[in-house]
Order: sequence, then C-alpha cells, then structure tokens
Amino acid sequence: MTDRTTADASNLRKQILILEKKLTQALSERDDLARDVEALCMETTANTTFSSSSVLRERIFATEKELSRAKMDLVSITGERDSLREDLREIKEAKRAADQSFRNQETRLESLQREVTFYRQQAAQAISQRDNTVWECEQLRQRTVEADTLARDAAGKAETAATEHLKEVKEGLDLAVSRAITEEQEHRDVVLTSAGLLEETQAQVAAAKEELSEVTSQKIDALVRLSEAQTARSKADSEILRLSSALASSHEQLAQATQQKVAALMQVAAFRAEVEGSEQGVRSPTKRTPQASPSKATPPSAAAGAMAIAGSLTPERWRGFFGGAGNGSGHGGSNSATSSPVKSP
Repeated sequence: MTDRTTADASNLRKQILILEKKLTQALSERDDLARDVEALCMETTANTTFSSSSVLRERIFATEKELSRAKMDLVSITGERDSLREDLREIKEAKRAADQSFRNQETRLESLQREVTFYRQQAAQAISQRDNTVWECEQLRQRTVEADTLARDAAGKAETAATEHLKEVKEGLDLAVSRAITEEQEHRDVVLTSAGLLEETQAQVAAAKEELSEVTSQKIDALVRLSEAQTARSKADSEILRLSSALASSHEQLAQATQQKVAALMQVAAFRAEVEGSEQGVRSPTKRTPQASPSKATPPSAAAGAMAIAGSLTPERWRGFFGGAGNGSGHGGSNSATSSPVKSP
C-alpha cells in the first residue's frame, strides 16, 4: 500500500510539472501576442478606437488582477500540499508503530503459550506420579492383609514368634503407611502449586489478548487515516483537472487572439497597398487641379482601411484578450471610441 501511494504521488507530481510547463508556454505566447497587439494599437493614428493611455491602463489592470489571482492560488495549493505531506507522514509513523507493537504482542503470546504447555505437562506428570503412589499404597495394603492372614494361620503354631513377627510387620506397615501419606501430601502440594501457576498463566494470556485487541483497534484507526489521505489525494486530482480545463480555455483564447491578429495584419497590409497605390497616382504626370497634400488629406481607401481596423479591435475583444478585466467605464476605452468619430475624406 505504501509503495502504491508513493508511485501515485510521483505520477501526480510529474503530471503537475507537465501542466505547469504547458501553462507557462501558453502564458508566454499570450504575452507575446499582447505585446504585438499593443504595439499595433500604439502605432495607429488618432482615428482609431483606442488611445495609448487607455491601452496601457487596460494592460496594467489586467496584469495586476492576474498576478493577485495567481498569488492566492499558489498560497492555497502550497498549504494543501504541506498539510497532505504532514498527514501522510503521521499515518506512516502510526502504521509502523502499530505493526511493531503487533509483532511484539505476537511474540509475547507465543512465549506465553509455550509456558502454558510446559505447566500443563508438569501438571500431567504430577497427576501420574500421584496415581502411581496411590496404586503402590493399595498394593501395600493388599500385602498387609495377606500378611495378617498368614499371621492368623501361624498364630496357633508359634504365638511368641507370631507375636514378635506381627509386631515387626505392624511397625513396618506403620512406617510404610506414614511414608505413603507423607508422599501423598507432597504430591497434593505439588498439584496445588501447579494449579496456581496455571491460573496465573491463564490470567497473563487474557491480558495479552486484551493488549492484542487494543493493537488491532490502533491498526484500524491507522487504516481510517490512510483512507482520509486517499480522499485528499482525490481532491488533488480534481484540482489538477480544473487546472487542465483552465489551460484549455487559455489555448482557446490564444487561438482567437491569433485569428484577430492575422485579420488585423491583413487589413494593415491592404491599407498600405491602397496608400501606395494612391501615392503612385498622385506622382503620375497627368494634369490635375491643385489640392491639399497627401499628408494633410486622407484618401478614401486609407480612411476605409483605418475604419476597418478600428472596427475589428473593439473594446470587448480587447478586454476578452486580456482575460476579461475591467468594464470600460473606469478606463475610458469605449467612451473615447464613441467621442472621436472618423473624419470623412
């Protein structure tokens, strides 16, 4: 699970780097195109829609707004990244500690089970020894009964010898009985001691089981935290998808601006061709009436070309090109366009 999480994190970082490179390239292309359009607007005459001051104000306002938005996004993403790294580190440490405690408890449980087996074997040996002692006592009692029978049979033949022999047998019997009773009492003590040790071992086994259940609950908590980390990672995936969609929209805006630039350049080329044609007509050796110089009067074709360029570069397109910043009322773009009509030739 840890290896898989690390691999997913590395893949996410690679995707983020690729998207950042693409976004940087798109932004650089957009800035280049903006500079070209701005230079084109600055080079046009006073009959155009925009003035140089309005162009610069729009550019500065759009740049400041975009910079503030980028700074806010960077701060939020950096905070989320640091929090996710801290949570992942804590979860890994907790999982490692839980695994180590689980292994220790398993080792302790195995040792306790071996001790329980040993004490059970000792108890079984003590019980077998007690049974052997009881059997020996029964055998001894049977022999005593047989000796009493023989003594009664021999009582008539030799009372004196029988009495002495009976005393000796009774003394031996008493000694054997007392010895058997002593041995039986010792075996009982051994059995009681083994039973106490067995109860203590069972109590230790129960405590070990309780500790094992606690370790299992800790492991479940660690798994829950790991699932929360995976949820956070899915949120990061959604953020990456959002950035991808923003990049696609930037590409679309760049394509539209490129089309507008191409149209403007074509119109400027047509305007220059018409101006050159008009100048060649003026320089021809035909007779004509005196009129104003070309530098002071604008030909009809040149005025039409200028009006076409001014119509193509409307304030809405200019604001859409710079990211939709401003509404035109605070910068004087649309007001200057309406208040300065194009002069007729």
